[in-house]
Amino acid sequence: MAYYITRAAQSTAAVNTLVNLVNDSTGTNLGAIQVPTGVSQVVQILFSMADSTHTQPAGASDGGNIHLRLSGNGLVQGQQELTLGAMTTAFTTSGATLAFHFAAVPCAIPVTPGNTITPAAAMSGVDTGTQEYSVTLVFQ
Repeated sequence: MAYYITRAAQSTAAVNTLVNLVNDSTGTNLGAIQVPTGVSQVVQILFSMADSTHTQPAGASDGGNIHLRLSGNGLVQGQQELTLGAMTTAFTTSGATLAFHFAAVPCAIPVTPGNTITPAAAMSGVDTGTQEYSVTLVFQ
């Protein structure tokens, strides 16, 4: 049986600053993910990122690489870091071109049932304004 557990967060932090993904889809803080009983690993990571505000003037662009960090005593092999793509926004006098990112990453990350995992995300590069992050860990 697979378990799908999702956490999200909005970030206005500077680039290269991790924000813990501890909220549900309504913005309620649920805290870290508790590893379900009877599972042995994370078998897939579903991750999305979008830019919900823009502050750049015409002729400017922003964006960077998107990073996910998993930490906590629920990870048998310790902290894990993944690069899950990149995002860019190009501004012109006639509008903006936006890129939104979704990644489905198969994996085999050993876990300890009953312990916790805290996902955190950050973007490098040039500040895009407000980033919206969401991650689903699929346990089996």
